[in-house]
Amino acid sequence: MKEYLIADSGGTRTDWCFVDANGERISFSTESYHPVNWNDAFLQRITAYWKSRSEMLNAEVHFFGSGCFNSSKVVEMGELLGRVGFKEVVVKSDLHGAGIACLGNNHGWVAILGTGSVLFEWNGRDVIKLIGGKGHLHGDEGSGFYFGKIVYEAWCNKALTEEQLAFVRSKLNLEDLRKRILAGEEKFALATISEILGTNEIIAHFHQQNIRAFCASHFNEEVPEKLHFVGSYAHYNRVYLQQILEEFKVQMGNVIPKPIELIVERTAVHID
Repeated sequence: MKEYLIADSGGTRTDWCFVDANGERISFSTESYHPVNWNDAFLQRITAYWKSRSEMLNAEVHFFGSGCFNSSKVVEMGELLGRVGFKEVVVKSDLHGAGIACLGNNHGWVAILGTGSVLFEWNGRDVIKLIGGKGHLHGDEGSGFYFGKIVYEAWCNKALTEEQLAFVRSKLNLEDLRKRILAGEEKFALATISEILGTNEIIAHFHQQNIRAFCASHFNEEVPEKLHFVGSYAHYNRVYLQQILEEFKVQMGNVIPKPIELIVERTAVHID
């Protein structure tokens, strides 16, 4: 049996599964391999990391990555992974991984709500319609980043209630957060806020506002009858998600926090 190394890379981390010649699986996670993260220091760091797992470098790599939807980025990522030491590499976007995980070879609609956000139509083999995916500077409504942005702006505008402010201050160093944003760390600084604050009822309004913004922004062209979700933000806020979807008369389908296991299960059908 051939050995495979399968990766699902989002904006915050990359989940991996190595399938050896006997079909045994080893799962682990690393930092995000998003194309924007690659520089000389990053390449040097991860090359050293993979030398410690050299037995995996000969496996056939199937990499499903955020930021890898355009054909130019597919080529770029393949070349970068080759520089690390991988010999056989197939690159597809994280949308393909989400489509495989949620729907396999069936047709339907999928949304990714993680660090960023996007909505797409899946035909069982490929993405046939893409809505959103503009990145954190121009969109990402419904994501962990956008939630952090809403909360941070409410603090800057003195729009938090006393109860909300006390709760947020008990979890976050807001002055330190401001410094990180001013230092250019906006995306990752704001994206971590949803995980830190959780789903406490005190800040439920901001989760609802975030998800409603996603629906209002992404349902302009077409309102799916049923929508499946991938991503940690969707998973942890699925109660609010279902509430808002009902307002738009959309049925909630699967909500998968980490699609890597399902991608591995369905790899035999989708690897070509």
